[in-house]
Amino acid sequence: MKKILMAVIIISFAGILMFLMRNLKGGEQTVQARYLMLACERCYHMEVERSTDPAIIGKTIIPRSEKVDIEEMINDALEQDTKLFCLKGRARLFNLSLFNIDPDGIVFFVEETLPIKQCKKL
Repeated sequence: MKKILMAVIIISFAGILMFLMRNLKGGEQTVQARYLMLACERCYHMEVERSTDPAIIGKTIIPRSEKVDIEEMINDALEQDTKLFCLKGRARLFNLSLFNIDPDGIVFFVEETLPIKQCKKL
């Protein structure tokens, strides 16, 4: 009985820990990122060129959003022959790569897109 209880506690703890790691986000930041045209379906990887957080500059981000349609945003920009985006959002604090996504990146939760002029000040 003790072994079963201990196993349930460990599994519950691991589940809670994984949930927290997937949902903990850093502070709000603004980034200017360039879209990387990769040869994979629904790959929206971007390279950060400017940011309010210097630690993220030069890193690859993977934008996610419930407020902004990322695919539509990228398609509209490509029609205008631009690959630069100014995004306001939060980066995930813990980025686990369980499925070996290549290139690896930081998940960035986009809250809104900004005019590219606003990122020139960064």
